[in-house]
Amino acid sequence: MTEDDQPPSISANFEEKISAEVSYDGQVTEIHTNLANEKSQKKKKRGEHHRLRDDENPGSILGKLLGNVFNSRNSDEKVREAIEELLEQRTKAGGVTQDEQLLLANVFHLREHRAVDVMVPRVDIVSFPHNGEVRDLAKLMIQKGHSRIPIHRDSLDDIVGIATVKDVLNAVLENKKVTIDEVVNTDVKFVSPAMRVIDLLREMQMGQSQLVFVVDEYGGTDGLVTLEDLVEEIVGEMEDELDSRSRSEFLIKDSGTIEVDARLELEDLEELIGSFLTEEDREDEDIDTIGGLISHIAGRIPAKGEIIKHSSGVKFKAIDTDPRKIKRLLVSDFSKKLEAS
Repeated sequence: MTEDDQPPSISANFEEKISAEVSYDGQVTEIHTNLANEKSQKKKKRGEHHRLRDDENPGSILGKLLGNVFNSRNSDEKVREAIEELLEQRTKAGGVTQDEQLLLANVFHLREHRAVDVMVPRVDIVSFPHNGEVRDLAKLMIQKGHSRIPIHRDSLDDIVGIATVKDVLNAVLENKKVTIDEVVNTDVKFVSPAMRVIDLLREMQMGQSQLVFVVDEYGGTDGLVTLEDLVEEIVGEMEDELDSRSRSEFLIKDSGTIEVDARLELEDLEELIGSFLTEEDREDEDIDTIGGLISHIAGRIPAKGEIIKHSSGVKFKAIDTDPRKIKRLLVSDFSKKLEAS
């Protein structure tokens, strides 16, 4: 028997069997691997329409914008600028609405405002003497539409506390013989005019305060700030059923002067004072109100008392403003003559 005719040894048979098993296992493993890959590819394809391209992904853009920010000086300011740039890009791309962009921009700029910028000035504070009658206080609350009114002694520099409409009306409706001092909350908070709005908002939120007084270095009352004032710094002006509706859209002072609400439509103003808008004014779709036009001309919110002159010669004096918007304007030097109201 030659070497080639000899039957396979036990060792050879064993090695062949092991090799076959390994080959089989390898095929099984390969099959499982292929199936897993196919499932992964299907999931990937299904998710593609939910996913932005890398250059459209906000996280990717933010990563690019902030890449070197945290390794540089003034990183806080750079982060804010980068985020604002991101918001602008996403707004143009349609990923963020203009309202959302405005809301977020207001939040970013909140740190720039101080209590003095948002307070109701002393001359505009509606208050009540501590020795007055509760019924008279109730009438004042109804007349002014305020749910809280400061109570003072001799002047606003001597604040006793704050009366709420709930406590006052309860006393009136139940015919209680109480004094003003008995319906006043004496837990009053005072803050500096220089306090940052964002810090004040946090403090009022934590302390559950609805109203605080702004006092100067000598303890004199400069103004007051309500929680609503601070929220409006972010979301814009809010009006409710208690807000006064007594002020009209316009009030003719004399033949050459008219006081108008800044929200008055431009076409309505032209009906009152005559045509004065330029073609450029009419074609600008972003300008609908007189307040919007004046802000556009000035490039900012004019200061109270500031006069802005239109190219037509019509003058607009800002008589009521806040850091966010113009409220009332005095219009003069227009062509049409009016009869005083």
